[in-house]
Amino acid sequence: MKKGFSLFKMKRMYFQYQIFYKKNKKRLSTDNTEEFLSKLDALKESLASKDLDQSNLLICEVDQLIQRIPSPGMFKQILSWCVYIFCTLLVVIVLRSMVVELMRIPSGSMRPTFREQDNLVTGKTSFGLNIPFYPGHFYFNEKLVQRAQIAVWTGKGMDIPHSNTNYFFLFPGKKQYVKRIMGKGGDTLYFYGGKIYGVDKQGRDISNQLQPSYLSSIDHVPYISFNGDEKEKRKGSTLTSSLYQMNQHVGSISYRSPYLLKGTLSPAFKKFDDLYNLWGFKNYGMSRILTEKEYLLLSDKTHGIAKSSDYYLEIFHHPTLKHPQLIQSIHGHMKPSVGIYRAYIPLSSKHLKSIAKKLYTARFVVKNGKIARYGNNYLFSKYPHMLPSIVGISNGTYEYYYGKAYKIYPLGIKKELSAEHKLMHLSSKEIQLFYNLGIDCNLFYCPKTPFDEFLPSRYVYFRNGNLITMNGCFLEKDDPALITFNQLEAEKASNSNSSHHPYIPFKDYGAPLNSEGKIDLDVILKYGFKVPDKATVMLGDNYAMSSDSRSFGPIPYTQLKGSPLFVFFPPSSAFKALPQPKLPLFGYLPMLVIIVLLCIGIVEFVFFIKKYISCGKTKR
Repeated sequence: MKKGFSLFKMKRMYFQYQIFYKKNKKRLSTDNTEEFLSKLDALKESLASKDLDQSNLLICEVDQLIQRIPSPGMFKQILSWCVYIFCTLLVVIVLRSMVVELMRIPSGSMRPTFREQDNLVTGKTSFGLNIPFYPGHFYFNEKLVQRAQIAVWTGKGMDIPHSNTNYFFLFPGKKQYVKRIMGKGGDTLYFYGGKIYGVDKQGRDISNQLQPSYLSSIDHVPYISFNGDEKEKRKGSTLTSSLYQMNQHVGSISYRSPYLLKGTLSPAFKKFDDLYNLWGFKNYGMSRILTEKEYLLLSDKTHGIAKSSDYYLEIFHHPTLKHPQLIQSIHGHMKPSVGIYRAYIPLSSKHLKSIAKKLYTARFVVKNGKIARYGNNYLFSKYPHMLPSIVGISNGTYEYYYGKAYKIYPLGIKKELSAEHKLMHLSSKEIQLFYNLGIDCNLFYCPKTPFDEFLPSRYVYFRNGNLITMNGCFLEKDDPALITFNQLEAEKASNSNSSHHPYIPFKDYGAPLNSEGKIDLDVILKYGFKVPDKATVMLGDNYAMSSDSRSFGPIPYTQLKGSPLFVFFPPSSAFKALPQPKLPLFGYLPMLVIIVLLCIGIVEFVFFIKKYISCGKTKR
């Protein structure tokens, strides 16, 4: 006979017997029911009188009675578990699709707002009531779509590469993406100086909504690469490369031989005259740092550099379809590409240090002296020849942000490196390495030929006369190097004197504002990007690492699923206010649901404890 149960323990067992009876009374015979209830009543009285010996005896008798009750068949047990699992999944799916969802950030496309491995609480009622598993809504309110708002949207039904995933490791589906709404249906957008200027469908200036103060350190660029997304098609001896920007067919290049190379804008874009006029393309360039040896090998030497230097900033700018060119692909063959103008700025040690102070990279993994981008660890074993090398750095995960180096620990926890760490004291060669390869961590982006297929994701642009790179001022307008550069660019343009192929300088063309400082409506409407009705332009906060509307185009309203509310882990990012407009009251419904669920849980717990402690008490 079992002995020694405490009064507290026996009260809990009595409560469990009651639950057992409610669940299994249909399986009890009449005799078993009467016997079971009589023993429960006797146990209740003995507990009330605190007769421990009698209570222990009755508990043993109840246990023996339970053992004599036939167990349900295997089929009923399996069916019961299946019903339980199905109901649980159904509740989870409804809550996850329509109310609230926990998400983890896999990449750096939304830095600095979100970093890799940040865990978010996402509200799914920001725009209405979603249809589970499918694009669309039971209810949707366009007024809830706000410019500069962070949004979650689904790739289901869209042609987006690598968008397949499995939910709960079982159910196939499409990935969800987190980006920022930088234009809504009917808006017209123009890019200058890392900022976006625009008007709505009524012609009203919306630039302040696209450039709020909390986004002052976040810039945007109108393209990912000059060629955009390419689709090649061969017909006979002619190879045609169709170019897509914002998922729109902007032009084509046909190639039969080096002497039969022709580029044309598609009919819908003839008004732009050339590719660099699209949406402010001419205001931006792509860049890389060359050593003097690379500069002498790769440059055309017609740019009139004022002085020699150990390092040069090479700027690619003004993509043109009027003068296409051949480039060498990574496979070694020649392929048609847009024409690109090039400019050069000699870099002093002061300039290199300025770049180091602004340096940011992708999160990268160091292993045995090789560097791979975070998430691409398979390259260490499969393609080690593609990875850049660095010496003196211990194995681990690191990142640069605004010139500071961090080590990343499990769960995304980060710690700034000490001032003595080698990554805080980069040599000129290492500054070149991290500037050119710090985003993609791939030797394909090293300078090899005058016309490489891949250019580093390092963009430069003017803003108010200053030259910007990595979201920071690289050369101020009164810097002698920049003054000389502007003069040489103007001279090169005036000396080209070629009606067939004139040189177009890389310079500050100015914001799309009129003499009164107000938005220049004519420039915006002529050269801006028109957002289709019932769609949004979604851009990542980190333009250098983001695949967004610049690639797969505007996102229909039907794809919108919600907005992040806050980060709950890791601690360094948790519970900070997110840089976005204040959500409407309806957008905070998930928080209300969470609070209600917590309250229900607390009430249930208190009720359980109350019943548990007061179990067996009787009136006297």
